[in-house]
Amino acid sequence: MKLRLQGDSVRLRLSRVEVATLATGADVEAVTRFFSGGELRVQLTPGDQWHTSLESGTLRIAAPGLTAWAATDAEGLYHLNAIAIEKDFACLHRDPTANEGTFPNPAAIVKE
Repeated sequence: MKLRLQGDSVRLRLSRVEVATLATGADVEAVTRFFSGGELRVQLTPGDQWHTSLESGTLRIAAPGLTAWAATDAEGLYHLNAIAIEKDFACLHRDPTANEGTFPNPAAIVKE
């Protein structure tokens, strides 16, 4: 899971494995450990309504429709320009090994 914070918005980019996990109705969690010994956890969970909280170093995001979205080809799920949950597409300018676990980039499709 990739996390981007910008102003009052949160953007999560999810790998294929993470999206597949959400499709089963299970939670997805990522942990970033800092050199100082602290850590930041991000937990994404299917829910009945949008909800976010930050407690004890854990950012929790609940989203309705998450399980259904994960089973579709839709790129993302969005809420009030504040939360973006997206499938992580391969970068076109990176080494293929750096794109491991990502979704194929639609822009890379060659049209005949």
